[in-house]
Amino acid sequence: RRAAARGDGWLPQTPKRSDMEVLVPKLLAMREELRPGIPIEVGALAGAMHLGPASGELPRGTLAGEADELAASLRDWAELGVSHIQVRFPSRSADELCDQIAAFGEQVMPLLP
Repeated sequence: RRAAARGDGWLPQTPKRSDMEVLVPKLLAMREELRPGIPIEVGALAGAMHLGPASGELPRGTLAGEADELAASLRDWAELGVSHIQVRFPSRSADELCDQIAAFGEQVMPLLP
């Protein structure tokens, strides 16, 4: 309610995607009631992602797959009304992290709106 009444954005820290299906429409409805016509940005934490086959065991809950699979998951967030998303790349070294970030930018980003 505070974000809808006073903020210009909302980035919840713990909701699951299924919770966001309820929370985002509720936020947007409250926003329209409290500040009609003034948009609000909605952020989400997409969770951990790994592009391509992993060289080792990934943390539980990591979405691992090809670029189209990761992009589809991110598009699902956008369909919920999320305008900003945080992705994380679990890695065992700085080189692996940099490789994942670069591959994400080259392969996944072009598939997103």
